[in-house]
Formats: sequence, structure tokens, C-alpha cells
Amino acid sequence: LELCTSEGTCLPPLSSASLQPATRGDVSSGWILLRELAMAAHLGHRDSLVELGHCYFEGTVCGVARSIPQAEWWYSKASSQGQAVGSVYLGFIHQFGVGQEGVNIERAERYYELA
Repeated sequence: LELCTSEGTCLPPLSSASLQPATRGDVSSGWILLRELAMAAHLGHRDSLVELGHCYFEGTVCGVARSIPQAEWWYSKASSQGQAVGSVYLGFIHQFGVGQEGVNIERAERYYELA
């Protein structure tokens, strides 16, 4: 899948291996990755939805603060588009109560079943 804007600017293929933590003081590379992932998601690259979730789940990958609600939002978008990895991460979040008021085993099981 080639990801190009209407102006003809194309993005390289994305993979989980491309997600490396931005080094201290190198926030610009994290923001560039975040922008490219968002553009790829907008262009229909479903894997980038999961990658964006990872950015917010980890909080160090793309130069953004850790935000479980943001991660959950991106994983939900991925899950709703058939990305099993998004469902697995949602299951994990709810099984262990990551960023939640507590664990929610029933909800976790629903996401695991989707995967």
C-alpha cells in the first residue's frame, strides 16, 4: 500500500519496527513520526491506528506524554476496523486496569474474543 498525499508526497511503509523511542532532546523526530502516522491513518493505513495507540500507551515513542485514554481511543479505532492487535491491547488495558478505575474482566474478554 503506497501512502501519498494529493501533492504527491509519499510515506515509507510503516511497521512496528520503525517505532523507536525519541531520544532525550530529539522531540522533533517523535513529532515527525506522530505526524506521519496520523497522515497514514487519515489515508486509510489501518496499521497506523495501532501504531498511534502505541505512541500514547508508551509515552516515549513519539515524543508525547503517556495517555491511556488517547491510546484506548486509537486502539478502539483500530479494533473497529478489524485490527486484531487493537483489540488485544484494549483487552490488556481492561484486564489489568491500566489507566482505569479498576479491572473489567468482562470487557477484556469481549476484546480478546474480537481478536
